[in-house]
Amino acid sequence: MKERIEKLNPEHFISNLLKYRFNEVKHHIGELSAGHINYNPSINKEYQYKVIEHSKHDGTVLFTLENIDSCLMRLINKQTYFSPLLKEKSIDEVKDIVYEIGDVEVKSLYGVKVKHFIGVDETISIPVKCNLIFK
Repeated sequence: MKERIEKLNPEHFISNLLKYRFNEVKHHIGELSAGHINYNPSINKEYQYKVIEHSKHDGTVLFTLENIDSCLMRLINKQTYFSPLLKEKSIDEVKDIVYEIGDVEVKSLYGVKVKHFIGVDETISIPVKCNLIFK
């Protein structure tokens, strides 16, 4: 088995997600942006938590891209936060969320038995630092 770890800049993936996945929506509501997500490479070492997707597949790059999309969609849709930031407050008191994210890490282990074939065991992770904005 062979392991490979790649670090990718998430800005390219976010712009492509917004450009292609929401193409029909864009015509109805104008330009889309993810202004609540900022790329900061120092977050790779100083993060609060990671958004993670894991899968086993045949090695087709499409599966890797879908896993990256899934991680980023949770950030784009503001579906994740660092719960210790709430302390004595309720999630209902949160007005907005702003994220700083590091590089997308793609960790692939090749030569893994997946059902009836040899494939890839892959984990996508994005380090996140989040800031909750209260009402």
